[in-house]
Amino acid sequence: LFPAYPRPYLQLLGAFAHGPLAASAAYTHLQAYPLLTCLHAVGDPALQRINVDTVVLATNTVWPQAPSVSTLALPAGIEGQLLPWPAALPDLDSNQWLLVRWDVNSTIKSFGQLLMLGRAVHCLLQLRTCFNSGAPSDPQLVLELGDMLGLIARLSCEHPDVVPDLMAQSVDAVESRGGPLRKWSWLDVATRGVDLYTSLLTTVHAAQGCAPPSQLLAHTVDSLKLLQSLSYFFPERALAAVQSLPLLAWQLPPSAFGPDAPASTVPLSGLPALHTGTQVL
Repeated sequence: LFPAYPRPYLQLLGAFAHGPLAASAAYTHLQAYPLLTCLHAVGDPALQRINVDTVVLATNTVWPQAPSVSTLALPAGIEGQLLPWPAALPDLDSNQWLLVRWDVNSTIKSFGQLLMLGRAVHCLLQLRTCFNSGAPSDPQLVLELGDMLGLIARLSCEHPDVVPDLMAQSVDAVESRGGPLRKWSWLDVATRGVDLYTSLLTTVHAAQGCAPPSQLLAHTVDSLKLLQSLSYFFPERALAAVQSLPLLAWQLPPSAFGPDAPASTVPLSGLPALHTGTQVL
């Protein structure tokens, strides 16, 4: 089902990846993931049936699970297999959706990690848009993003040698409608994850119904653990990313330190919801 319904697979890998050898094996398995399972709406004009269980993509199509990420668009001409509807998807109507497993034959190194990065960026952008507009956050996206951050944090903590490979990955996405296309990395995801989950934690109405506070805190800590792992190899980039977090710092005017002092950034170490996470960082 990965990555159309990724949580069981992510949780399985995370449970397995205890210790350097197991984490290395889990990371290698994810690197070699050759298939792309997608949810498509019934009647999608881009899908053309070849036979009862095979379809072909008629046009270049955005990846349905990350339509805002242009890097992972599906190319025209690839064939996919229609899969039977699994019991693990009880919340979706099988009369409205098709489950298609595309054989992408990707030569991209760390293809599974790249799929996760693209989906994580999409989840972040969707959740941040909801938060900024005051709309309720989608609980499934909140939990799925947390699972991805948790898995990558565990793999990078248990086996730090994977960090350079993680930092070499990037996807292209537009942050807001009409904005420029920009590259996103795991460092961006970790940083924005801290920002998002602390925003939900510290804004009661935004977090209501999306996840228990304890779970949001756990996702915040996972984001900080990933930042910690990345900072071992890329301290300057990690520091610059942390300094950009609005909920971890505020700007004081020069007058606070005297007429000749520059503006300074002071950490909000007293924020109760971040106490555990800041200790990790």
